[in-house]
Amino acid sequence: MNHFAYMTTKKLAVELGVPVSCVQRWARMRVIPSIRAGWRTRLFNPDAVRVALDKLTITSR
Repeated sequence: MNHFAYMTTKKLAVELGVPVSCVQRWARMRVIPSIRAGWRTRLFNPDAVRVALDKLTITSR
């Protein structure tokens, strides 16, 4: 059985070690994928968020 582990904004912020406002800003700017689950609630798939953030990571030569 597939289990989709979606997280709230606060839980994702703790998981990534960033402020809640940072996660909210990334979602608003569509840097990270999110699902609207109501007027204020956003849900995040942590695996998809990590993939999106890895694409933005700048590596040095």
